[in-house]
Amino acid sequence: MSTALLAIGLTAAAVVAARAGLFIVTVKGDSMSPVYPHGDRLLVVRRVLAPPRRGAVVVACLSEALVPGRRVVKRLAARAGEVGPDGTVVPPGRVFLLGEADDSTDSRTFGPVPADAVVGVVVRRLRPAAGRGRPAS
Repeated sequence: MSTALLAIGLTAAAVVAARAGLFIVTVKGDSMSPVYPHGDRLLVVRRVLAPPRRGAVVVACLSEALVPGRRVVKRLAARAGEVGPDGTVVPPGRVFLLGEADDSTDSRTFGPVPADAVVGVVVRRLRPAAGRGRPAS
């Protein structure tokens, strides 16, 4: 009986989270290390009204030509009209995304991406990668 109640509770929690615009991503690769290393699970809130602020860690869905078939976790380094880390002004409707690692494949490689490619903002680490200790508060 308790297993059935647990399943019902988890299902209800998942429905509430989905309606609230929350989803979970798992970091793949080392581009966001050491902040979010490979294997970290992150709670993300869908972008609803305001564009993410500069410095926010975001999730973006990029085109097949840039990063084939996957979402990426990157820091929003500059928005339209701002000067990007490469010294150029970010064009209208675009954002400049950076990984934490110097060798990250990001806007330094493929240039500013469409702002509407950003689908959410990371709000919390849920589970650290193995060997990292407790989740951040």
